[in-house]
Amino acid sequence: MGPSLLTALEDFNILSHIVSLLVSSQDLVSASSVNKLWNESVSFKTRRISIKSRALLNRFSRLFPNIKELNLDQCCDKIEDSDIDFASFYFKFVESLSIGHPDSHQTLISDHSFDFIASRWPNLNQIGLFFIPNLSDKAIISLVEGCPLLQSISLQNCVNLGDESINGGIAKCKYLQELSLRGKFNFTPTGLSLIGQKCATLHRICFEFSSLDIGLAIASISHSCSRMQEISLKVRNVDLRDAARITTLTSLRVETDQWPQLDEAVVSIVQSNRNLKEIMIMNQHQPISDMAVIEIIRSCHMLVKLHIHATRLTGVSLQCLMDCKSIRSLTLVHFKSSGQEISLGLCGLDLTHLSMRSGRGIRDIELQMLVQGSKNLELLDLSGCNGLSPIGFSAISSCTNLHFLNLSFTKVDNLSLMAIANNIKSLKRLSLVKCESISDAGIVARFSTLESLNLDECPWVSDEGLSTISQGCRRSAHLSLGFTRITD
Repeated sequence: MGPSLLTALEDFNILSHIVSLLVSSQDLVSASSVNKLWNESVSFKTRRISIKSRALLNRFSRLFPNIKELNLDQCCDKIEDSDIDFASFYFKFVESLSIGHPDSHQTLISDHSFDFIASRWPNLNQIGLFFIPNLSDKAIISLVEGCPLLQSISLQNCVNLGDESINGGIAKCKYLQELSLRGKFNFTPTGLSLIGQKCATLHRICFEFSSLDIGLAIASISHSCSRMQEISLKVRNVDLRDAARITTLTSLRVETDQWPQLDEAVVSIVQSNRNLKEIMIMNQHQPISDMAVIEIIRSCHMLVKLHIHATRLTGVSLQCLMDCKSIRSLTLVHFKSSGQEISLGLCGLDLTHLSMRSGRGIRDIELQMLVQGSKNLELLDLSGCNGLSPIGFSAISSCTNLHFLNLSFTKVDNLSLMAIANNIKSLKRLSLVKCESISDAGIVARFSTLESLNLDECPWVSDEGLSTISQGCRRSAHLSLGFTRITD
């Protein structure tokens, strides 16, 4: 044993510092296996664990008994009541819990699991329950009674939950600040309205429903929740004019098929909420207009993120964007350029995230001028953009700080992708779905820092090409190869 290691073992502070520099969970598990002292140091520093198989619960409960955040939402197998019983007994200090997996619905979890949670984790303040079809109103009521400190509740596709879980459970959370309801439930519009009436402490709300009417809920929230900061909605139809009653919003995200009097509602909301930092409005049937965007820019001087469906926008609103120096993230979906709006309107902005998905008529010179003036770009999404040639794509190579790049459904070719690979050395995510002008998988292999790669529908991806890519992209943790020439 070397003298430096002996010193580390003698001084627990030094050892704790060493452990604090470990990033991946695999490194932490390896370090904890060195000896008892290393295990204690790792255990002391570790506060969050994601368990991907119920078979690992036993081992991790002994290695990391002091964790405060337990994630079981990535388990690839079905969790049982006995697993929750075991976890709640051995992990004694959990304050945040998530359970459920979209690809493995947790049909073996019953109300008994929530009796264990309620009786053993009284300090629980965050819970996420996803795709648990047997979850009942009684379980939510029991959970709220046993965990009075709950501040954040997230529920998704718990189909048995009805209005009683709101009236007898959620509405009785004295400290509830965040509520997320997504997918299928047995709620009624009247039941949802109880949220606004009884949860006055709410700061953040998220509703994602395919058909449920949320009009009464929005009206009650706007009237009673005086501290509301973030509203996120993904629904078929909504009228947000009531939301203009709120004056404390910092984030508004809305994705809907229909929105009566869209511009009027947007203008009213931004005039009442001048501290808005994030605005996302996606409505392809009645998109936002230049007038509304100009009013957003004039009213919201702290705006950082603007994400909109831009079919109706022209160069008039883009030129106004030049005055919005605080903006860092911009998404313009389906924007149609006549040849110079993008270069004139966006070049003066210091963007870190830019998405021009499904843009039309965008010219090479516009992209060249844009990227040359955006040296701090970390995310660039040009998927589905038409009008660009390999010359334009080659200009992306000047964005040396890029971490995420999406060129799916474009005409990027070997030479332009080669230029990008040679100059961008820290790219972590790359998407090239159906990029049929590329023919050499060896170019993709040059992106040695990739953690995620999507090559769906690329005809040039074969077994041989995959071998080349796997040798070059050794850090990749996610690889998508749907509808390629890869064999079983």
